[in-house]
Amino acid sequence: MAAGDIITISENAFGKKGNYYDGANDYVLHDAHAVARVAANDTVGTYTAWIYLEDLSGAYTILSAGDNDNANEYFNLFISGTGAIRALLKHGGSTQWDVKQTTSTLLARKWNHIAIVQNGTQPALYINGLAVTTTNQVATDLTMWYDELTLTDKFAIGVLESNGGHTGDFRGAIGQVKYW
Repeated sequence: MAAGDIITISENAFGKKGNYYDGANDYVLHDAHAVARVAANDTVGTYTAWIYLEDLSGAYTILSAGDNDNANEYFNLFISGTGAIRALLKHGGSTQWDVKQTTSTLLARKWNHIAIVQNGTQPALYINGLAVTTTNQVATDLTMWYDELTLTDKFAIGVLESNGGHTGDFRGAIGQVKYW
């Protein structure tokens, strides 16, 4: 696999648009994806997914990449407790960037297409094809991506993968996860 390849993670959706996660220990692991991205030394990239939220009241991880042996290095794309999309990247024990949507535009019980784009300058968030207004909660190094996540060896859909543990379980459905 070369840098820039399109990766599509197939789900067993039984005729539905995505896999359903009940918020308790349901997730999909695709560790080879994280290992390949680190090996390719990706400095830019885009994740997209269709999500269906049962409600907007909880904090839910959409997808993540992390290290199985410690909690000092991971990428997390998630829904905050306010229903806004948020993404952060942690490396070397400190958060390098934390980008948060300022006003939630997600709809509960509707399919929403979400994306995060790291263009090498500033991570950007999208909902249903439109860029959303964000704030940088942390802006230590907004350029970081997989090229810096040298320890990352796990990739998960529906849960935060970090230090061999799983937290932030998603409640709803996630489908058609893609990476460019």
